[in-house]
Amino acid sequence: MVVPPRDPAALAAGWDRLVALGVDRRRAVGVEARERIVREFELGRMIGRYEALYDEITRHSPDVGGSGGHGLPLRLNNNETRAKLASEAADPAEFPLS
Repeated sequence: MVVPPRDPAALAAGWDRLVALGVDRRRAVGVEARERIVREFELGRMIGRYEALYDEITRHSPDVGGSGGHGLPLRLNNNETRAKLASEAADPAEFPLS
């Protein structure tokens, strides 16, 4: 459910729509939403997205972080760093929906 910010009437209408779905459909909607979040925001994928963003920014900036315009001084694209970040990330299985 997405509603405009600071719009209590829209929020209430959204809640009404969710209640009208019934328990089984609400649970299915929740499962689908969780699967999308896990798929779209997986740690490795997000690291890649941030790397691409930082690379884009630094290509257009003459001296970001003292790097001489050649990218950020700290790179996340090595396996050791990725493994460390992944080991520290929460496992989605630790937060079941039921």
